Amino acid sequence: MIRLGLIALIVAVGFAALPVRPASAHRGTYIVQAGRGLNLRTCGSGSCARIETMANGTLFKARGHRGAWMYGTSRSSGKTGWAWLAYLSPYSGGGGGSTSGPQRCFWNFWSRTVCAEPWVAEEFWAAAKYYGASYDMLMLVGACESDLLPNAYNPISGVTGIMQFEWSTIQAFGWPGANPWSVHDSAWVAAKMFREGLGWTHWHCYRLITGGEDARTVCDQGLNGAPTMGDPDCPWRETD
Repeated sequence: MIRLGLIALIVAVGFAALPVRPASAHRGTYIVQAGRGLNLRTCGSGSCARIETMANGTLFKARGHRGAWMYGTSRSSGKTGWAWLAYLSPYSGGGGGSTSGPQRCFWNFWSRTVCAEPWVAEEFWAAAKYYGASYDMLMLVGACESDLLPNAYNPISGVTGIMQFEWSTIQAFGWPGANPWSVHDSAWVAAKMFREGLGWTHWHCYRLITGGEDARTVCDQGLNGAPTMGDPDCPWRETD
């Protein structure tokens, strides 16, 4: 009887020592929807070590789940771990994603997903790769600032183009003659600035995405191409 008990204990310990694999029910691409970001952890528990905090809007490649925790990889950093499922929403890419090139559809933080033209996405991909900047972060900021439209223009502030640059800024951090209307110039100067840690200081949407600025403030002030009075993307605003 004692021997049987010992055998049962050994078997139980052996099973407990085996790695627990996530269930495969949740797979595909999800998007982080948490104002101040979502922690990526070493295991499926709030007590586990934090690997990083994924910014609001980060795309997350899910590989499975266990209980209320999703296992997968951050598309921005490439790091893999566990994240709380409640703050991850299925992401379809708005129907404009490409399986053969870089992801080109991103949430614009004002209620909808927007898609860049393939050539625009390729330009940003090349710039991000060259400078070692986050492609997803560049595109998320572009989506928030301009809906990824190269001809975007804010008549109030004068900021211009897909990254809503001021002329003085793009030339100061780029080169003489750099043009904010140019997707090439905007992508390469922005990637260089992101690599140098200047995203926070020069883009309101960068601070919004990383949880450093309130969406209501950005919307109310109409900053850098943010929605204006009466825009449905600003639901708390009243029309005249």
